[in-house]
Amino acid sequence: MKTLITVIIGIFCISCEYTLRLEPLSFIEKDNSNVINDKNCPLGMPISRGKISLIGRDGYTSGYSDIHKTSIWVCEEMTKEELVGNARRKNRFLPDPTIPRNNRAELSDYKNSGYDRGHLAAADNYKNDQRLNDETFFLSNISPQIHSFNAGIWKRFEQKIRDWVKQYGKIYVITGPLYFENSHEALESSFMQKFIGKNKVGVPSHFYKILVKDEKDISILAFVIRHEASSSKVQLNTFLTSVDWIEKNSEINFLPALPVTREYLESRVGEYW
Repeated sequence: MKTLITVIIGIFCISCEYTLRLEPLSFIEKDNSNVINDKNCPLGMPISRGKISLIGRDGYTSGYSDIHKTSIWVCEEMTKEELVGNARRKNRFLPDPTIPRNNRAELSDYKNSGYDRGHLAAADNYKNDQRLNDETFFLSNISPQIHSFNAGIWKRFEQKIRDWVKQYGKIYVITGPLYFENSHEALESSFMQKFIGKNKVGVPSHFYKILVKDEKDISILAFVIRHEASSSKVQLNTFLTSVDWIEKNSEINFLPALPVTREYLESRVGEYW
C-alpha cells in the first residue's frame, strides 16, 4: 500500500521577498495512499529555499513548488531491471491530485501554449511497471519545454542516462528546472520571467541533471542545459558543470548526506563517463 506524504518547508513573503530557511525536512502524513521512498534519495533529500511540497511515489520523490507549478527537483533510483518490461506509454497527462487545485498546473495551462509537456522523471525509465510509468504523467512531474528541445537534446540525454544505467546497473538521478534572467555563463538573478496558462506555470530557462553512481566509491556528474531550440547532435559533455554551481544558482542543497570525505566531488566538474 502506498502512502502519500507531503512536506512543507517554510517560506515567508513580504513584498515578494523571500527569507532563506534551510531546515531539516519534517514529514506530515496527509493520507494513507502513498509512502515516501527514501531509496530515491540515498544521499539525503534535497533541501530547498522557500516552500515546497514533498511528494513521494514509488518511482520518484519530488519537491514541488507552488510558485513554479512544477517540481524544482525530482529524485530517482534508476535500475536496469526497471528498464525492461511491457509497460506502455499512454500519454495520459493529469493534474496531480495530491496538490490543491489553486496551487497546481492544469491541462488547460499547456493547451495552445506553444510548449510541450516535458518530463522530469522520464516515462521510459519505468518499463517494468505500468503504474510507475503512468505516474510520470502527473503535471507535478512536467515542465514546459520547447518542442525541438524536448524531442531533441532532452530526449537524447534521457536515453544516454538509460544506457549508463544498463552499463552500471544503478544510477541515482536528480532532475529539475532552473529560472534565470541571464545566460548560463553570467547569472545575477534567478527570478522567473515567463509563465503559461491561467495558473501561471513557470517556463524554465535551463534544466539540470545530477547523476550519482556507486554509493561507496561515489562518482558524480552534473549537467545544465539551456532551454532553447537546439540540435540533438550537440555533445552532452559540453553541458558538464559542478554540483556546487547548480546549488549556488538554485539555492538547493542536493546531497545533504554526502560523506564529508566526498564533499570535494561537488566542487569539481566530473569526468564524463
